[in-house]
Amino acid sequence: MIDGIERQIKSLKMQIPLQVEAIREACGQLESEEERTVIVMYYIGGFHMDEIAEAINYSMRSVYRIRRSALEHLDPIVKGGG
Repeated sequence: MIDGIERQIKSLKMQIPLQVEAIREACGQLESEEERTVIVMYYIGGFHMDEIAEAINYSMRSVYRIRRSALEHLDPIVKGGG
């Protein structure tokens, strides 16, 4: 049982680089540099929204708005319609 769980964990860990690359590729299709920056910092870099706001010198409200807009733009890209 433990061996099976270890195999599953190792398998999932091996998928992470592929998922990160898929996010980067999708972000590359976003027209807005702001949207790319926020998505990469949040989902790949692991930054919190307040850290992103400080780093790019935007308000938290703006960062949330940019993230929401980016996700709306990424939806058709990820679903294959981009």
